[in-house]
Amino acid sequence: MILDFNHSWIWRFSNLAILSSVMVFAFNAHCFGEDRKPASFVLKFVDEATGEPVPLVDARTVHGVVHYSDNAGVTAWTEPELVGQDVHFQVRSHGYEMKPDGFGIRGGRVRVVPGESAVWKLNRTQIARRLYRITGAGRLAESQAAGLVGADDPRAVTRAKVTGQDSVQMVPYRGELHWLWGDTSRLSYPLGNFHVPSARTPMPGQESWNPSHDIPLNYFEDPKTGFAAETCRMAGDGPTWAGALATVHDEKGAEKLVCWYAKIKPPMETYRRGVAVWNDESNRFESAQEFGPEPVGPPDGSHDLKLKEVDTDWLYFADPFPFARVRARFTDYVDPAAYERWTCETADSTLTEPVVERDSQGKAVFRWRRGGSDFDQKRQQLLLSKGLLKPEECPIRFRTSDGKEMQVSRGTVAWNAFRRKWIMIFGQTIAKESVLGEIWFAESENLTGPWDRAVKIVTHDKYSFYNVAHHPELDSPDGRKIRFEGTYTTLFSGLEQGTPRNDYNQILYELDLADPRLSAEPK
Repeated sequence: MILDFNHSWIWRFSNLAILSSVMVFAFNAHCFGEDRKPASFVLKFVDEATGEPVPLVDARTVHGVVHYSDNAGVTAWTEPELVGQDVHFQVRSHGYEMKPDGFGIRGGRVRVVPGESAVWKLNRTQIARRLYRITGAGRLAESQAAGLVGADDPRAVTRAKVTGQDSVQMVPYRGELHWLWGDTSRLSYPLGNFHVPSARTPMPGQESWNPSHDIPLNYFEDPKTGFAAETCRMAGDGPTWAGALATVHDEKGAEKLVCWYAKIKPPMETYRRGVAVWNDESNRFESAQEFGPEPVGPPDGSHDLKLKEVDTDWLYFADPFPFARVRARFTDYVDPAAYERWTCETADSTLTEPVVERDSQGKAVFRWRRGGSDFDQKRQQLLLSKGLLKPEECPIRFRTSDGKEMQVSRGTVAWNAFRRKWIMIFGQTIAKESVLGEIWFAESENLTGPWDRAVKIVTHDKYSFYNVAHHPELDSPDGRKIRFEGTYTTLFSGLEQGTPRNDYNQILYELDLADPRLSAEPK
């Protein structure tokens, strides 16, 4: 049977669905100023609820030409076969969608005319809003191709020749924010910087910069190449990875920037650990103490949380649970014996023969203890399997919608003044949507929990978004809007082809803590 779509009800229904979700108009003066008429056809994507740009939107033609929206939500179309044609674009984006037509196809049709523009609205299906890509090249590439942004725009330039960066850490240091990352890629060769590049920014504020628009990273650069410099190269073969970035004070009261590092050999095996201290003259970390391969300090890759309790400054380390801490003094930070762990195990408990402390009523006793092993989800599962801990005694209680225990990936914890609770942003391991791309929000009255309820705020379709980190320094002054980032990558996703320009980079999200969905009972 042959259908005549020009006269069928299906054709009419399809176009009504498209028109209901597509707004087409010449928007040059409104969005870019009178002197910024696009040189190509511009298709821009915005959040239906806020009108703000949506980056990372996949727009593709019927014959497979694909553009991805840049940080301004723009795609620029110059393909000669499209000019003057009515072109259908299928549209998809993690956590956003357009209304489907009668066949379930999400997208729309528009005439492609150079110099003209269209704005299409997307419905945000996830709670958190995607703001922009922080790192890498071509952050406004489509806008530049359309002639809407100049090459000298600071939001568009490729900083320190960086094209991709993995896993961020950031802390305030001497009136600025100090950032560092893991493995970093470049255009000139497949292998890049595997020894911790760093950058600085001023503190955000009305007179400096707005985190909702851009982060003005100022990298430490190699003077010979202009590429992001190695700021934590430690002796030995293989990459250097850094974590637990923090500031402490020495015996004279001077502030020091410190981190724990690990030396890695294939296949991602740690063969040495150590503590490093930042040298303000050479602008690099120098080793202060070295240890063997065993985990003796804070959890690898954990993020610090500095708290003052009575007269003592403490550093808590979240991964994502803040169950390790040390006094914020240099002598303690470098000493594995000074670290305390929140646990219910006794001093004579071992990895293979655990012993749980109980009070006179038989209740498990959790407290801070020196020595012993980290209490994390894996350790909790072991104690449960041996019958040494009851489910109601566990501080980690996250469950999926089907009631099964949620496997938790990395994240951070911070006090939030707006919610007046401790809040956690963390990832999930092995969900049906993605292996490492589902991000959750949780809160607790107490820093040590119990952590028992979580709401999903970000989702990815078969893509990874791991090592997520909330930065309280970038939040709104009242704490209502918080910002967090993570590594967007195909790693562990099963995909062979990543999103051009965006893959293996840091993307920033914003979460409005007044959203009622964060307080609603789980379905």
